[in-house]
Amino acid sequence: MDIIHTCQALAAEIGGRCRKKGAQQEGQKHLFCPSHHRNGQVVPRAFKYLIRFTLGVGWEGRIRDARFPIIDDRAGQLSRNATHERRAREVGRDFHAYRGKGEEAKNRKGDDGSLVFRPHVKDAYVQGLFDEMWVTDCSGLVLSEVEVKVKKKQGEILGFTLSCIFMDRELSTPYIMSDKQIRFVERLLGQTWGKVFIYDNPPKEPDGRKVTINCTSASQADAQYSIGFNDGLFDLKEIPVATTATA
Repeated sequence: MDIIHTCQALAAEIGGRCRKKGAQQEGQKHLFCPSHHRNGQVVPRAFKYLIRFTLGVGWEGRIRDARFPIIDDRAGQLSRNATHERRAREVGRDFHAYRGKGEEAKNRKGDDGSLVFRPHVKDAYVQGLFDEMWVTDCSGLVLSEVEVKVKKKQGEILGFTLSCIFMDRELSTPYIMSDKQIRFVERLLGQTWGKVFIYDNPPKEPDGRKVTINCTSASQADAQYSIGFNDGLFDLKEIPVATTATA
C-alpha cells in the first residue's frame, strides 16, 4: 500500500501540524513539504494523546467482565462533531477533506486536524506505540484515563469505544487499573487492526494540541505494519513477511 506521510512541520498560522505531503530532503532528518523544507519548524509535542479502540457487540462480555464503567455518549459525540466543524472553519480547513465531499458528506463526521498517514493504515498494530507511551520512560507521558463508551440506536447496543488517554506526567497522575483491566487492554494492543487513523489536531484554547489514534475493524490477519511514537511525530514500519524454508 502506498502510504503518504504528512509534513512534520508546524503550520504557524494555526499552531498545528501541516496537512501537506511530506518528504525527506537530502541532509534533513524530518519530512517536510516544499513550503517548509527550507525553514520548517518541527511541530512540538502535543499535550494529550488519545488511543481509541472501536469494538463490536461481541466484545461486550469481556468489557463487562473487566468491570470498566460504561458511558452512554450519544449527545457528547454530536457536540464534539459540531465543535470540530466550527474549528475547521476558524482555521480555514476543509472539514470533509478526508471523508468525502458534496451532498453525501453533509451528515458525515469530519476533521479539523491533519491525517498523519494517508490513506488510513490497513492491518497494523499499536503494541510498540503503546509501549513507548506507557511502559517506557522515554515519552514523558502517563496513562491518565481509560473510559468505555457505548453506541446505541433505539436502545439496541451497536458497539463500544475504549479510549486510553495519555498526558504529560507533570500535568496528570497515573490511572490505576485492575489486573483484569490490564489484561484486557493488553489484548487490544496485540490485536491487528484493519484500519488505523492518526489525527494531529490544531490547538483548542485553553488546551494545546491533541492527537487521536483511532483503531477500528479488529482483524485476525497478520499485521503488515507497526506504528511507533517517534517523539509525537509517529512513524510507520513495514513488518517483513515471514517465509517458510523449503528443503
